[in-house]
Amino acid sequence: MARTKRTMDAAVKSLISENEQLILATNENISQRVMFLDGTSLPENHQNYNDKRITNLGEPVEDTDATTKCFIVNQLRKRTFQVTSEVAQGHLKMNNHKIYGLANPTQNKDTVHKHYTDSQDVYLQGLITNLTSQVEALQTRVVRLERLSLRESTEPAEAADTVARE
Repeated sequence: MARTKRTMDAAVKSLISENEQLILATNENISQRVMFLDGTSLPENHQNYNDKRITNLGEPVEDTDATTKCFIVNQLRKRTFQVTSEVAQGHLKMNNHKIYGLANPTQNKDTVHKHYTDSQDVYLQGLITNLTSQVEALQTRVVRLERLSLRESTEPAEAADTVARE
């Protein structure tokens, strides 16, 4: 009886081993032999979908996963764009995003950054202040010349002394 039990145990182990090998072989080739309930199977090579669409895709996980147009558009909206030397056509709507990293302008139609504009504003304010001072100085001289002119017409000698003192 002990011998029969040992023989039975060996036979069971042999069957289990054969089944495990069959399962492993099946798993290795399963991608080539899968058939879905609707009768379709996994593709074995490149597929031509004859202008048909693939729908209901999930978000990609692996680099080689297919993805939807919506996923790509959403990813692009999150990115910072780099403009190349190609000429842009039409309008550029920034949707409250900033453009930064601009060089100082060299052409009349170049776009400028805020720092450049602010520095030009300071420069122009300096010019305005200088010109205002020059105008005030000229106005003072005009007033003096008017006084001199009035005095010369009434008292030529006193007017010359007054101008010399001022």
